[in-house]
Amino acid sequence: MTGAVLAAKDDSTILLVHNQVPAALSNYIKKQKADSLSIFGGEVAVSKDVENALRKLLP
Repeated sequence: MTGAVLAAKDDSTILLVHNQVPAALSNYIKKQKADSLSIFGGEVAVSKDVENALRKLLP
């Protein structure tokens, strides 16, 4: 996974999604008070709907 290098460098977490944002993942992002995210793989890997749902979880 290409993002693993960035995650290690920034001491951040890798979260995997499929075609929706699971409630557990949503709760985790809110609990961690994430203020940014990086999405890897483009729309082939992460749909615009999922991207938008993830961005709505940020402050």
